[in-house]
Amino acid sequence: MSDSPNLTSIAGTTGGVAIYVHADTDVVARQVLNSDNNSDCELLWVSVQSTKYDVIIGAIYHPPEPKYRTSDLLDYIENCVEKLATCSPDSTIILAGDLNGLPEQDLVIKTGLTPTVKEPTRGNDCLYRIFVSKLCYTDVKVVNSAIKCDYKAIIAYSGVTNQGQL
Repeated sequence: MSDSPNLTSIAGTTGGVAIYVHADTDVVARQVLNSDNNSDCELLWVSVQSTKYDVIIGAIYHPPEPKYRTSDLLDYIENCVEKLATCSPDSTIILAGDLNGLPEQDLVIKTGLTPTVKEPTRGNDCLYRIFVSKLCYTDVKVVNSAIKCDYKAIIAYSGVTNQGQL
């Protein structure tokens, strides 16, 4: 048994996103849509599966001054969520990341995902957010970062152990 995490990442022009999953977990990177038309979009999808659950996690970074139109990003996310929900109807879809000024309500309307972060993560703004297709967390907390910075971290707890449960 290894405690080394699996790492799946995508480097973008402004930073990149990564998803760390325990090495004993089955993880598959998913190309949801042809990303050639969205090369500036920093959105990575992975499937995490066990005998008890199937979760599809999207990690996203939306920069403060993107090279793309925000409406194009929202359309792209909508198409991804729609395709994932159609291809894997029993899966829980989680979209999380740094969304900067992306309007939460626009994302909710486009995708039907439920926001879980209810308080600011930097100053008075909620930059970091988690959206879910099914209510899978028993507790979501915004806490001070372990490093000295003006950002806060999000801890989302599902109430179950790592014994093959979400």
